[in-house]
Formats: sequence, structure tokens, C-alpha cells
Amino acid sequence: MEIKKVNLKEQTYNLIKDRILSRHYKLGESLKISRLSEELNISNTPIRESLSYLESEGLVEFLGGKYSVINLGAKEILQLNHAVLVNILAALDIVVAEDKIEDLIELEKISLENQKELKSKDATINFEFIKTYVEFNRNIVLAADNKFLLKTFDNLFSILILATSYNKKVYMDIHYNLHLEIYNALLEKDYEKIRTTLKELFNKDETSFEL
Repeated sequence: MEIKKVNLKEQTYNLIKDRILSRHYKLGESLKISRLSEELNISNTPIRESLSYLESEGLVEFLGGKYSVINLGAKEILQLNHAVLVNILAALDIVVAEDKIEDLIELEKISLENQKELKSKDATINFEFIKTYVEFNRNIVLAADNKFLLKTFDNLFSILILATSYNKKVYMDIHYNLHLEIYNALLEKDYEKIRTTLKELFNKDETSFEL
């Protein structure tokens, strides 16, 4: 595959990132710069720079002088889910306290429409659906308009997409319906229902993941 020289660094970064998130490269898989250079038909420098940036995002590890995809285990995914849930619940408290529900409803309405469209095209889970699924949860943090909560969530955004793809029970119908429950609870201002459903989405056990 040949990449246009315009914005080569950015294109290289996006391509490698998409391949990690779509599980083209597996958890713990070695990412040799020479192999990627041959595979993508570009020089070593933009690949090395991209891998370094992906390391800062948590998707790539650099150990013993070698890059590899992060090797997530069930324990790490559970810890990630807990951190994200705490972040979202804190944001929800702000949304409720500062009466920003209408803003959140508009954001989630668009997200649900995107999920519904993707769900109608394919009965199995896919990368694009997972992104919209994570974005739905991010909208709660976005609506809170707290830059520190949003920065924390965004620092975990990519790794959350990757971790979600290894959940055995990520079925589009199930997760769309849970998000629909949250949306309806927003309309009804049933905030306890929202909290309960969010906990259902994120509280897993170590048998929940296909690693």
C-alpha cells in the first residue's frame, strides 16, 4: 500500500492506529519498523514517529528497544472500565447539577442515529460501531464542559475502543438498546436509571473478555 506524501506523518499514524484498533495487529504483536516500512511502502522515520506517538496514547509499548501492540489482560481492562465509569458518572453529576441535559440529549440523539444505521447494515460487531459506542459515552463528558474530565476521557479514548473490541458480549443490538435506555432516561430525567445502566455497561468480570 502506498501513502501520498502529503501529511505523510499523520496518514502513517492514522493507518497504524486503525490497524491496531481494528485488531489487524493483535495484542502484544511485535511492530518491527522494518516490516511496517515494507508493508506500507514508506520510510522508517514517519513510522518510528507514529509508533512513538501511539505509545503516548497507550496503544503501543516500547520495551527492550522494540515496539509492540499493548498486551492488555482482563485485569487491565477491568481497571480501565472502572476508571472510565468513574469519569462518566462524575460528568453526569455536573450535567445534572448545571442543567445541561438538553445539550446532552441532542448529542446522544445523533449518536443513536449513527449506531442504528450501522446496526442495520451488519448484524455482527464492527470497528465503526465500537467507535460510535464509545463516542456515546464520551458525549456525557463533553456535555459537562469540564476540560479536565474531558482530557482524562480522551487520553483513554483509543485504548477504550481497543479494549471494548475484546469484550465477548459486545453485540450491537444489546449495546444499542442499553444506550437507548439511557437516552429515554435522559428524556424522563431519570438519572438513577442512567447511572444503573452505565454501571451495567462497564461493570464486567474477568470472564467477559476474549483475549
